[in-house]
Amino acid sequence: MIKAELTPRHAGIAIAGDYEDLDQLYDALIRILGDEDEYPAYAAARIGVLGLCYDIRHAYMGDRDIKVIDNNMTREKMKLTGKVVHTTNVYYEFQVLMPEILFIVMALNDFCLLRARKESKLMLDPMRHKKIIWDLDIAQIRMLQSAIFDCLARALEPRAVTRLLNLMIQDYPWMDGYFTQYLDELNVEILEMDQDKRLKFVTVLAKRLTELDAPDYLGLRHEVKDYAKAMGIAPDEVRLNLDYPDVEW
Repeated sequence: MIKAELTPRHAGIAIAGDYEDLDQLYDALIRILGDEDEYPAYAAARIGVLGLCYDIRHAYMGDRDIKVIDNNMTREKMKLTGKVVHTTNVYYEFQVLMPEILFIVMALNDFCLLRARKESKLMLDPMRHKKIIWDLDIAQIRMLQSAIFDCLARALEPRAVTRLLNLMIQDYPWMDGYFTQYLDELNVEILEMDQDKRLKFVTVLAKRLTELDAPDYLGLRHEVKDYAKAMGIAPDEVRLNLDYPDVEW
């Protein structure tokens, strides 16, 4: 089962699971994203989710953190079954910065809907179609999204939880054409904050991620487009000149 917990200093969320959990999640994410050129308007969002896939893969390869979890096996159970087994399970864990994981959770709504429309051939209410309603890949992704939201719901005040949910699912944010350089600015902003301010900033983050007509986002969008045009490159190839603070998770 995928687990999600706030990092100690609230800079992001730690995601953990056993090998099978992460392997199945990785495969589901890759399939839900479709082929590289299948959804060209979602190229930047796709790269963002692929960043999560990169962390998942390296986690279950042992390149991230490892936790040992009690599996509730006792001597009495071993006697009952006649088998001697381990009393702990290995969980592989990695961390994702808060702006990035909120963006990914919202972008995955879009990719699930795109998958549903593709398989059902329906534009309206495709998630209820018989080909989709029990789709295993979408179920895997919903488990990840649910774990992350539950983690935040346990840490935030009830009113903040309601606001966060409304922001993250209202009409689906539709991340097509999103300029993900904005995430870099938000990452730096949250890393420069005191620990006590970071948790209170979560709902503000969700609001800023979904307000595509906000001056900050529109200003960055225009700057990136102008620079990309002048350099003869695609906007998603532009990298901001930012100094990332050291990450204190």
